[in-house]
Amino acid sequence: MRHRSIRCSPTCRSRWPNLRWSSLVGVVLAVASTANALAQGHAPEPGYLDDRSTGESVVNSFYDAINRREYVRAYSYWEPGAAQRELPPFDDFAAGYADTTSVDVTLGEVRTGVGAGQIYFSVPVTLVSTLSDGSTQTFVGCYTLHIGRPQIQAVPPFQPLAIQRATIQQVDDSADTGAPMAQACAPV
Repeated sequence: MRHRSIRCSPTCRSRWPNLRWSSLVGVVLAVASTANALAQGHAPEPGYLDDRSTGESVVNSFYDAINRREYVRAYSYWEPGAAQRELPPFDDFAAGYADTTSVDVTLGEVRTGVGAGQIYFSVPVTLVSTLSDGSTQTFVGCYTLHIGRPQIQAVPPFQPLAIQRATIQQVDDSADTGAPMAQACAPV
C-alpha cells in the first residue's frame, strides 16, 4: 500500500508557515486538557483517605469512610471472616450510622505482635460520635488488626492489613478517656 503525503505549495507555506507546529500544539493542548478533566472527574474527593499500610492508617481510613458515608468501603476494612463474625449484616451495619454525622478518632499507643508468619496490631481508640441532633457519644476501645506477612502470601487475592476484631465500650461524655484508652488493648 502506497501512502501519499500532502504537501503545502510555496504559496501555502508563505501564508501559514507554522501550520504544522500550530496544529501539533493545538492537538497536544486539547488532549492534555481532556485528560486532565477526565482525571479530575475520576479522582477521589479532597480528604479521601484509603491507607492500609499501618494499624493507625487502617483505623483512620475506616472512620474516614464512615464520616463520608461510604459504608461499603468502611465494611471492606474488616477481614471477610471477621466481618461475618463481628459485624451485623451490611444493611444493618450501614443503618447503624444513620444518625451519626461524624466520628472524631483519637489513637493511643499502637502495639505490634508477631507469630507464625502473621503480624498483629492493637490500636487503642477514643471515639467521639456527633449525632444528627447535635449530641455526642464517647467510646473507648481497641481494634485488633491482622496481616499475613506479605512476602509469604503466595495465592491471589492478596489479603491486606485489615481489622480482625474490636472491643468498644461507651463511656460518659465527660469521662477522662486517657487511662481507659491506655488499658483498652491486651498485649499482643
